[in-house]
Amino acid sequence: MKRNQIKEVSQKLLPELRKLLVERQKNLLQLKMEAKSGKIKDIRAISKARDDLARIATMIRQKELEVSNK
Repeated sequence: MKRNQIKEVSQKLLPELRKLLVERQKNLLQLKMEAKSGKIKDIRAISKARDDLARIATMIRQKELEVSNK
């Protein structure tokens, strides 16, 4: 994700972030399957997808902690 995309994602609500996380997990699975079959050209896309998943999961956890602290 680029910086402006990260800012947009961080402003989303918790249910939207969870939905995005599921979508990105499906995308990562698809990328892995394409890599195994040799169809993917950008191997780095898998690690980028994992990085994006980690960012989104972190944002979800931060929002959960904010809610529980209030």
